[in-house]
Amino acid sequence: MLKKISVVDATIDSLINLKQSIITDYQLGMIIFCLYTNQQYKNYPLRVKNKFPKKNDYKRILEILLNKGLLKNTENIKTAFYINDIIKIPINELLCSLDPFCYISHLSAMQFYGFINKEINIHYCTSPSLEEWKKLCLEKINIDSFKNLNQYLATDFPLLTHPKNISQNIICYSTSRLGKFNFFNYKKVRVSTIGRVFLDMLRKSEFCGGLETVINVFKQFAKPNLNYILDEIDEFGSQIEKVRAGYILEEICKIDNNEIINKWTENIQRGGSRKLDPSKSYSPTYSSKWCISINY
Repeated sequence: MLKKISVVDATIDSLINLKQSIITDYQLGMIIFCLYTNQQYKNYPLRVKNKFPKKNDYKRILEILLNKGLLKNTENIKTAFYINDIIKIPINELLCSLDPFCYISHLSAMQFYGFINKEINIHYCTSPSLEEWKKLCLEKINIDSFKNLNQYLATDFPLLTHPKNISQNIICYSTSRLGKFNFFNYKKVRVSTIGRVFLDMLRKSEFCGGLETVINVFKQFAKPNLNYILDEIDEFGSQIEKVRAGYILEEICKIDNNEIINKWTENIQRGGSRKLDPSKSYSPTYSSKWCISINY
């Protein structure tokens, strides 16, 4: 007969095998919850009496883990703990750990891919709109708990929380127009795809160092990444975004006779007051082909 082990010991072993530096209170709560509902760990039976944990079980086990030094409180984040002796982790990993639905974007993604080489003071990520975030939150809890959503909610264990106001140096851009992302660092970090980075430069240049920085990045990196850029903008770009991209790629980056870029001329509006940089005033300097004010 297999010797039964405690939920605490099973939780400790689970944390050791996570291979991550930080854990949210929700993630810890879900580990404990699933140990109770499964009643075993690595084929070893657990010493539990109830199918589901009681409301105080999370706090009791957390206190043991803190006293043992396996977990440590973070300085500014009440909903997460460092694992073992870790006291600081890269900001990209921190953001992706706290919000399972976000990805690194804009200026932070530009730095990640080496499009800029200077240190940045503001870090950017993109996350679903709050309404969509809440919907995804419940779906994730239901999946993580093996469809025991109501039972998990009844335990009063920690829930996923939107990481608002983590730091003044972090901007989390909420949008319903999410893009694709790639996984890095053993899936600890999610970063928007290269194509999406270039589209975001056109959509929110103020989050990408300003339009002058965007133009310089296009000059240096558009040609080697052209297929990614064209595919992304052609599928997801708006009419004005295609016009801006067309002007930059053709007239600044000197990419000529490209079939996709030529097709974007269909989005040109004669007359009007379209601007390359929507955040700045109109300039009389004008592209006659793309019908857009060159105002950067």
